[in-house]
Amino acid sequence: MKSKTDIRTLSEKELNARLVRDLTEVCPAGEREALAAWRAADPAHEEEYARIRSYWNARVTTTRSIDPEREFRKLQRRIAAGSESRRSGMLRLRATRMGRYASMAAMLAVGLFCGWVLSGPRAAERFAFITGSSISSFELPDGSRITLDKESRLEYDGDFGRDERNVRLVGKGFFEVEKMPDKRFVVEMGDVQVSVLGTTFDASNRTEEGIVSASLVEGSVAFRAGNQNLRLTPSRRAVYHVGSGEITVSEFDPEITTAWKDNLFRYKSLTLEELLEQLSARYDVRIITDAGDVGRTRFSGALETRLSVEQALDIVSRQTGMEWSKLDNVYFVTKR
Repeated sequence: MKSKTDIRTLSEKELNARLVRDLTEVCPAGEREALAAWRAADPAHEEEYARIRSYWNARVTTTRSIDPEREFRKLQRRIAAGSESRRSGMLRLRATRMGRYASMAAMLAVGLFCGWVLSGPRAAERFAFITGSSISSFELPDGSRITLDKESRLEYDGDFGRDERNVRLVGKGFFEVEKMPDKRFVVEMGDVQVSVLGTTFDASNRTEEGIVSASLVEGSVAFRAGNQNLRLTPSRRAVYHVGSGEITVSEFDPEITTAWKDNLFRYKSLTLEELLEQLSARYDVRIITDAGDVGRTRFSGALETRLSVEQALDIVSRQTGMEWSKLDNVYFVTKR
């Protein structure tokens, strides 16, 4: 009988099964202790475990029980057949970058990527790309390239490309659509449809914001909500307001609007007060400033979205010649 702490002697199948039991919170105490020892033994183990948990905690529900060995075999067949993403950071990269433990991450994530739903007398295949705490890029079967923001989901059915190329978006995505004159590409976002033949655009469908939008970078798109239908030209953004049903159209700066896909927050020609207001909303904190003369100066730059609010304020302070302090969860930006 294996020692409960000598988890390194387990086969890959046994280790995968323990990880599944841990994630579903049915892991016995002895196994949980052994997993904790395994994670502590090597930083790579802890890093991989964190990745697996981020996939597991993504916004997805499933009624199928997961057989790790069976699901991994399915994943391998799909990769070999080329029916899955050629660039998905949550599939291929896991299988090549981290070896054995990477393959476990991909295997556990497979439940998030493919499922079967009954439609009439036969089973239909459905695919879902889901992000957790990181941005991911991938390709659809037609060659269109998609970048999904954090906490986002893109779905398509097995008949994608047969007549039309239909996808469903929850969250935010950047689309580089492969041109196919005989097959429209349609993004469904609740009551809104965005239809294109080949173009580049940014789309957002976040329920908590109460708006659905499309921002066109290149090409042309048709934006439809209910009986309202309009066509966008480059650098124009359409916003559908869910509560009122109203559509507004305005200009936007593509470099700023699409910077999120590169993990950047860009700002152009903002006063210090305007910049701090945006940082306050982004980090959901209170920031107060007494800018004085600096308040009339305008600043441009870019910050990595992975920075903490303190790191962002360090950079902004160096750029503006100010300094910051914190008192009772309030940040103060003042002159040196």
